[in-house]
Formats: sequence, C-alpha cells, structure tokens
Amino acid sequence: SVKVVSQEFMPKDEAILAADVRASRGRIVVARAQRYLGERQGFSLTLAAPAASPEWWFADGAVADNVKFERYSIYNPGNEDVSVTATVLGIDLEASPDFVPTRTDIVPAGQVLSYTTKEFEGMPAGRHVVSFSTDSADGIVVERGITRSAGDSGVITAVSPGAPQVFLGFPRWSMGI
Repeated sequence: SVKVVSQEFMPKDEAILAADVRASRGRIVVARAQRYLGERQGFSLTLAAPAASPEWWFADGAVADNVKFERYSIYNPGNEDVSVTATVLGIDLEASPDFVPTRTDIVPAGQVLSYTTKEFEGMPAGRHVVSFSTDSADGIVVERGITRSAGDSGVITAVSPGAPQVFLGFPRWSMGI
C-alpha cells in the first residue's frame, strides 16, 4: 500500500526540514515529492536514505555560468552534535592556490545544516566532486540540490542523496535510461 503525508501536516514556514520515518513492522520505502517555487525551480521525486553513513560522495558538481546554485543539506539523525568535514576534489589546486578545499562544521543533534558551494570562498570554475565525512558512530545523511539553466525552458533542479560509504566497494554500476 501507499501512504501519502500531505504538506498540511508538516511544520509551517520551515526553510529546512528533516524527517525520520520508521516502520513499526515489515519494511518500507520512503520518498519525497516536492515542488520548488523559491530559489530552486521545478519538481523532484527523491528516495530517502535507508540508513545514515559516516561518508557521502557526490559526483558532477560544477561552478559554471549555467549553474545557479549547488546546495548541500547535512542531516544529523543522532542524539549528539557531530563534526562534519566537506572536501572538494577534482579541481586544479595549482591554478587556484588560495582556495581551501575543505570546511568543517558542527551539525547539532537532530538538525540539518545547509549551505551552497558559493560559501567555499574562491572555488574555481569547473567540475568537481564533494565528499562528506564524520567520525560519528551514528553517521549523517547528505543530499544535494543543484539548479542549472535549461536553455529556453528556464531552470531545472535535481535533488539526490549521494553515494554512502557502503557503495564505495562496488566496482560496477548500472543504470537504466
């Protein structure tokens, strides 16, 4: 069966929101359908993460004229504050010697911290990978929303969870298109 929770039952006027959904018996799959009307434009249908992880990886980020913003939201589902380090990879540090490719933040217990790559001062143009790590035994959940120009169609927003640490051991990935 399918159960839909309408936004009318969600907290009002929250810019950032996290939710834990747990089955009292059996198994569940949780997803979010969201229409963006603010700084992001569009619609997304995103699966939730089935578990927290101490590491998350995101490919195909970019600092480019067609990228309006790239936002990361870090959720701490644990009962204690955690330290989370984001590292930008795949950029030419010799060409950008002043750029610091890491940042560390404290994410309070049960809260979400959200920021854009524009907050990495001096980040050079081009494609990149961003990884997130924590030493928390409870792990974290991270998702990315990236909004790009879509030519004459306006803009498009894609929201996705990254690859958690458990995915790093797979030598082959497949995708149906």
